[in-house]
Amino acid sequence: MIPAILKLKIKEEGSKGINLWLPLFILWPFLLVFYFIGAILLLIPVLIVPRLKDIFILYLHMPTLIAALKGSEIDIQDSDNKKIFMAIS
Repeated sequence: MIPAILKLKIKEEGSKGINLWLPLFILWPFLLVFYFIGAILLLIPVLIVPRLKDIFILYLHMPTLIAALKGSEIDIQDSDNKKIFMAIS
């Protein structure tokens, strides 16, 4: 399952902060088209130079890597008490 929403919270000490919910599911159809175009364009050099086969295989596994991002959380706080939280769901 691919990630659908990116939650981003940015907060500074003494302020309300910013809460953003970014809908990633809107981007996936466009990225899918670019993914297939890129696969075709990468396949042509692979047929000419067989050593590029590993790069092509890595490219084909990119959707698996993106799907593995679901459930990831990043929580950052610096010395000025600025907080950034990002969750992919």
